[in-house]
Amino acid sequence: MKVLRRATVAVLVLTLMLCSAVRAQGLKQLPANPLVVIKMNNPEGISKKLADWSQKLGLANFDPAFGNPLAALKKQLNIKDGPEGGLDGKGEVIVGLYEPPQPGDEPLIVALLPVSDYKVFLGNLANLKTEGDVSSFTLPDEQEPFYTANWGKFAAITPTKDLLTKKPEGVEVTGAASKQLDSNDVTIFANMKQISAKALPKFREGRPMVIEGLSAELKRNPQMNQKYTPVIKVVVNQVLNGVEQFMSDTQSATFGLNIAAQGITTSLQAEFTPDSYCGKTVASFKKSNASLTAGLPARKYFAFGGSTLDRKVTAKVLEDILGPIQKELAGLGDDTKGLLTAIDSAKAGLSSVDSFSFGYVQPTQIGNQSIIQAVMVYEGDAKKLAEAERAYMQASADIFKLMPQAPGMNMAMEVKPGAKTVDGVTLDQFSMKFNFDANTPEAAQAKQMINMFYGPNGFNGVMGAINDKDYVMVMGGDDDLVTAAIGSAKKKEDALSQTDLVKAISAQLPKERTIVYYVALDNIATTALDFMGQMGFKIPLRLPEMSPIGISLGTEGSVLRIDTAISSDMIEKMVSAGMQAAMMMQNPGGKRGGL
Repeated sequence: MKVLRRATVAVLVLTLMLCSAVRAQGLKQLPANPLVVIKMNNPEGISKKLADWSQKLGLANFDPAFGNPLAALKKQLNIKDGPEGGLDGKGEVIVGLYEPPQPGDEPLIVALLPVSDYKVFLGNLANLKTEGDVSSFTLPDEQEPFYTANWGKFAAITPTKDLLTKKPEGVEVTGAASKQLDSNDVTIFANMKQISAKALPKFREGRPMVIEGLSAELKRNPQMNQKYTPVIKVVVNQVLNGVEQFMSDTQSATFGLNIAAQGITTSLQAEFTPDSYCGKTVASFKKSNASLTAGLPARKYFAFGGSTLDRKVTAKVLEDILGPIQKELAGLGDDTKGLLTAIDSAKAGLSSVDSFSFGYVQPTQIGNQSIIQAVMVYEGDAKKLAEAERAYMQASADIFKLMPQAPGMNMAMEVKPGAKTVDGVTLDQFSMKFNFDANTPEAAQAKQMINMFYGPNGFNGVMGAINDKDYVMVMGGDDDLVTAAIGSAKKKEDALSQTDLVKAISAQLPKERTIVYYVALDNIATTALDFMGQMGFKIPLRLPEMSPIGISLGTEGSVLRIDTAISSDMIEKMVSAGMQAAMMMQNPGGKRGGL
């Protein structure tokens, strides 16, 4: 019940987005030390955008409330328009979440609504009772009271009366978090200084118990080779180190959302102390304003993108993460040589790369081709990368030989150096073969699924250096894809970034980034529908070509940010497809057509 009551406060705030906001000082009217702050800028603009989107998507045809959602919600809550409502149309809407009085309880919550006349605002509220500076009231369909007090130019509202007995001390937000709170339509701010101060001592106190519990669980597992217990403990300890480092080094974390006619964008940011490990590492990340997709052939993809790297930074980060694990593995004897070689090779290979582009190709024939097809184009020290990749693949093949096999099923990995030449480029071949016992029902069923995923020839690929700088790897594709990948990599073709759909999304992401990634939901959905059809579940629905989702990772000093962009084009077409699918389900015997 408390969850519903606290959620009601958030709903109340969301429904009272009334008029254009200015940069008021709402944060100064919050109680001190919030764990989380939610802030809305230009609430009237947000509501208008939502109404416009509802009209564009046709949602208003299903329910008129979508055409003017705020009017419908205000009517439901008995909040009057204009001066009669007592609300200030030039204010901000802010919510603060605070540490609960007892561990395990829900966070306390305070919502600030801007008021032009607090007494007039109180006149909107039902079952109003006032004692001193605090008033109680109820919302429609709510029995338990909420409480409100006049703090500056705000009505502070909460289900916890004690929060209103002290005057607010305010919250000071600086740096990147402050910019986020000012610039986004909606921003969620995590006060990491406050959260870490509370969480870190408990985390450090609990770490030994986590390791002890893991050790006990591993000892109880009869299938576990106890020889590898120290390695597993080191891996878990590295993960815990990362969590502790993040909490120690992070000053703030924010999530911002913006709604516009061209689509929806979000930004997730973590700001680290500049001289901390995380801060220095993030600040050293390389950025580029290039497309980062050069070299990929012009095909349809499930997803594609690229990254720019600094070799020294890559080597340091990999050593910091994998070094302790390798040290533990080195003491376990000959059985771990293959794994050590694989890790060493991966480190050497990644540390020789300056940039790379990658794409997961949409197959053209389900059942005859591998569903998992990928093209990777690297730029750096191609000779060093070729040696590292060959060693990594061979080590992986050796590791496979040591792995336990399921009854009736057997997997084997094979590497053939220099086995294939395409367009004058010598390539290594690698493959994963699946052998099944036809007399085992489970193996026969697994064979059917494996063949559908990887095709009748199993999973295979090629890799090799094109020249001193460029290196290509193709997994799961046929000879046509290999030839196209090599030709595109040689010419540095960049057809993907030049399409109108990708251009439109890329323009909504930061210009400089370390990684960019595009996800094509239309191609994923089409292949999923084809795959279901192969299994006997035919759905006669086809999605039109649409913009991909854009995702980028970049830095601004010691700030790490992940941005996403979703176009209005994609949203409209996905909603249209959803409506068509719903109509098909309601009328399965009627006429069905593709989009």
